[in-house]
Amino acid sequence: MSTKNDPNRPSCCNVGCYKLCQSSGKLKNRYIYRPYCQHCHLAGMGRHPYREGVYPVKKTYCENVDGRLGFDCYTNGVMLPSAVLDLDHIDGDHLHNIPDNLQTLCKICHALKTKANGDGTRPNKYSSVVPKQQSVNIS
Repeated sequence: MSTKNDPNRPSCCNVGCYKLCQSSGKLKNRYIYRPYCQHCHLAGMGRHPYREGVYPVKKTYCENVDGRLGFDCYTNGVMLPSAVLDLDHIDGDHLHNIPDNLQTLCKICHALKTKANGDGTRPNKYSSVVPKQQSVNIS
């Protein structure tokens, strides 16, 4: 099956853009999608401007500056390059690309949040039960 026929292919997360997301590869016979369409992905890298009426969801700082994840961010709200920031799905569902379900996190906060919440963990052929992840305590 091609990405064009994939019923799970989400729409671009940017406000005002309704194009379908771009595939970033395949894992175990399942497509993995970026949260953006191809045009917005390239616009975010500075290759060209966003289309008229489209506003990016990704911010230029880590949104955990307020400690919303239960620990302090090491970046202290400093403006960062896009390459050091990730777009995180709050509920862990990578197909749920609505702006209210997305937050911009630095790579450190994103890794800690993912580990603490067990995002992306699921049973596989080597385990019958996924162990509950422990909360991350950084002091």
